[in-house]
Amino acid sequence: MAALPGALAKAVTADLPPSIRGWQPLVRPKKKVILTTAPFVEPGFEKKGAQLCWYRILNFRTPMPIDGDLVLKCTAEGIVSFAGWADTQHPWQILNQKLPESALLFDVERFMPDVHISIRGSKEARTVKLWRQTHGNAFEKSESPDVGMALWERGHWVLNALVEAAIAALARIHGENSALVKAVRRAWAIYYRDRSRRADNLRNRFMQFWQWCVVNEVGVREVPAEYMFEPTMLVYTFEVLPWVPTTADWCKEVEAVD
Repeated sequence: MAALPGALAKAVTADLPPSIRGWQPLVRPKKKVILTTAPFVEPGFEKKGAQLCWYRILNFRTPMPIDGDLVLKCTAEGIVSFAGWADTQHPWQILNQKLPESALLFDVERFMPDVHISIRGSKEARTVKLWRQTHGNAFEKSESPDVGMALWERGHWVLNALVEAAIAALARIHGENSALVKAVRRAWAIYYRDRSRRADNLRNRFMQFWQWCVVNEVGVREVPAEYMFEPTMLVYTFEVLPWVPTTADWCKEVEAVD
């Protein structure tokens, strides 16, 4: 992974499952991303092997270059279905149903299913509060049921520029004012707006959580750094991972990616 410590290059040589299209040159992270995430590359794990594990996760969850031959396809129906995360048949819901109902690295049982957790509670309790939301649960006004969708979404990030190009291509064929083009443009505008809101909310929550995992300015670590890769919670990637749907049925196609 570019711009990470030299130890990472050695750490990532071990066998890893291949990505969908095999290994390709890595994309260099943006300078802003490097500055924001630098403290979390080596947060000070205590468990043996944890840092090596984290390096491997970061390497495997790194954006790959977009294949220039891929052509994005979209329909209003496909976008609406992809946006409909509350549907039990949505790809995120299907994946979420496969995740364990209890965390492995911290105790959630005493807070389940809907025990009140104050936003001023202990960091341990608030970690559980975040974990519950990543599983689609929200029991209080301070919780969001779409945090899990937003987390999943970062690994299936449909690029706005490619969608706009696809819509422009449809407009050349059917006309800018055609009902088909207007429907696609409207569906994408709604999804894009909602995705942006979810992404902002997710970033705020995870940056706060990660801050608890590293030693702060007064020399205190509020929760173990190992919580950053709790295996029953999807990893918050440093950058979004672009995905190019090549069929109109985005939901069906993304199931193969997962």
